[in-house]
Amino acid sequence: MKNIIARPRGWGKTKEIIEAAAKDGGLIITPSEKDAADVQRMADKMGLRILKPVSVFGVMKGEHLGRGIEKVHFDDLDYALRILTGAEVGTVTFTTNAEPIEKKP
Repeated sequence: MKNIIARPRGWGKTKEIIEAAAKDGGLIITPSEKDAADVQRMADKMGLRILKPVSVFGVMKGEHLGRGIEKVHFDDLDYALRILTGAEVGTVTFTTNAEPIEKKP
């Protein structure tokens, strides 16, 4: 994983993720089918080519399979997790490539 983008709504997070997907490749995964369509329209308006975005439920149905996907970009991950679990996300951890200063038992 390379980037975590955390900003208020309407501050360009989706625009940035579209630019990353257009530059580096990969599939954008969104919370809903409507969001996936909105991301595609936004990319088209920006003049950027991306793979057709897929919702989290699309991923669960295997819509991303067979497309040679090696990288994914999650748009509104907190909302996607809320849709999948039916609960508010309290805490999320991410593993980086950095070695910890002190290994815990």
